[in-house]
Amino acid sequence: MSTNRFTTDDPGHDKVIGRFSTSKVGFFGATPIVRPSGAAQAAISTSAVTSSSPVGFVTATQASALLQQVAEMRTVLVNLGLMAGA
Repeated sequence: MSTNRFTTDDPGHDKVIGRFSTSKVGFFGATPIVRPSGAAQAAISTSAVTSSSPVGFVTATQASALLQQVAEMRTVLVNLGLMAGA
């Protein structure tokens, strides 16, 4: 697999890493991966938080969706090499 180094000292131009959604990107020696996607990355639909619930959510579904999204963000960061997995 060929790799390219991204270095620049030209502050006058915008930079893009991964030109296409199928471009593979990795950081800090991690195996490059394509841009993650999927239902776990969808926006969470919530209503206003409440003080009547001990966790501040109106339903357990809202709390669960938030936890799933945080777990997905962690997985993406680990797979990109931007966060240690252990």
